Amino acid sequence: MRHRPLLSSLAVLLAGIVLAAGSLPAADVTFVHRAPGAKEVTLAGSFNGWKAFDLALKDTGGGVWAVVVPLDEGTYEYKFVVDGAWRQDPTNPDGKDDGYGGQNSVVVVPAGAAKLTAGGGEAPAGLKATPVATAVAAAPAGTLAGTTAGTTVFSHNAGKGAACFLAGEFNGWNPTADRMEDPDGDGTFTKALTLAPGRYMYKFVVDGNWLADPAATESAEDGFGGKNSVAVVGTGVAAAKPAAAVAPAAVATAAAGKTRFSFDAGGKVGGCFLAGEFNSWNPTGQGLTDPDGDGVYTADVELAPGRYMYKFVVDGNWKQDPQNPEAVDDGFGGKNSVITVGAGGAAVAPAPAPVSTPVPAPAAGGAPVDVTFTYTPVISGVQNVFLAGSFNGWSDAALRLTDPENDGTYSAVVPLAPGNHQYKFVVDGNWQQDPGNAAVESDGFGGNNSLVVVKAGAAPLKAAESAAVRAATG
Repeated sequence: MRHRPLLSSLAVLLAGIVLAAGSLPAADVTFVHRAPGAKEVTLAGSFNGWKAFDLALKDTGGGVWAVVVPLDEGTYEYKFVVDGAWRQDPTNPDGKDDGYGGQNSVVVVPAGAAKLTAGGGEAPAGLKATPVATAVAAAPAGTLAGTTAGTTVFSHNAGKGAACFLAGEFNGWNPTADRMEDPDGDGTFTKALTLAPGRYMYKFVVDGNWLADPAATESAEDGFGGKNSVAVVGTGVAAAKPAAAVAPAAVATAAAGKTRFSFDAGGKVGGCFLAGEFNSWNPTGQGLTDPDGDGVYTADVELAPGRYMYKFVVDGNWKQDPQNPEAVDDGFGGKNSVITVGAGGAAVAPAPAPVSTPVPAPAAGGAPVDVTFTYTPVISGVQNVFLAGSFNGWSDAALRLTDPENDGTYSAVVPLAPGNHQYKFVVDGNWQQDPGNAAVESDGFGGNNSLVVVKAGAAPLKAAESAAVRAATG
């Protein structure tokens, strides 16, 4: 056996010690956030690839949450995630545009610092440093090893001749953006995507049906009573999660049946797009144009009457509509603009949802029929009940049910055109079938939508009577 000279070994050992010493964190940085009543508070930032749930804060009492993170010298952006909602640090005046209409908080770690508190103030006693994980687990089964660096391959056995697509957080849940291929005709479809390291939810769309990946080892609630599969990709820094997009404000009525969205960019830009609930928040799905070169970009969009959230995406940056005063929290520390569209595509002034809420009706088929939807919670403490269905573009915030008699039963009267209409209630953000209606149809997510059948010339009816109407008419 050949032995390495002692001096050479010592040199290697000393070099390793020097390199290790050079990689030690410069400071223990304490992040503190006050969130009384919160169930979970986590920290996401440029130091951990913006992974939302990797760094949990500890509840130190009195609604004060904290975590200590060892960080090298440098400048870092971060946000807190409180019960799933992204929040800027209210104690830290230093911020930077997050590219989505809000701000990231900023902490600077100076050279030689031993410890500091982001945003200043006092750190709770007794906390130990939590190392930042710079690597993530390998992709679970169902997302095969990358064929090239930075590439992840998704695979699904859908059977021969199927139309198979991949939809997920990485493509705005677009059901037809990423077609999977079966070149050898064996029924196994694959799709290779270049994804930044991170954690992504996804599903396969096979012949129009949304399916979880049966080979995935990790999943998450999809909000529709089913599961999304979860893929964990690669090592290194993951891209920040985009802010929840909202609909851009419409400022004028365009051609018949269309709504015009307008954004003054102040000059020529590389790309101006409209993203919102109406196009699954696709950041490049609807382009705006500036034909006369005055810096004002417009798009005419055909929208059914209803209430929509939106934003403009200008050179990759998500922006609230500056001309639209109505907005809602986007869950990332910023705002989504909100537009209410009336009959004919005209934008109408925001107003509280009336007891009888008009929705679009086809030109043919007969006069609309008033349908009463009712929901009685089985538990107390319910705050918001909305009605979403095929008649309002499945908007989860357009049709609010009210309880004017304060008897615990929420209701809304909606004029619907003759035909079959699917719907669900959205109760404090959770999608639920109508427990009083036995008439259902598959929702394509492994569950069912409730069904209301409206006959031409019918008298006003209750949605829960739909099963009897369906049985009587076949």
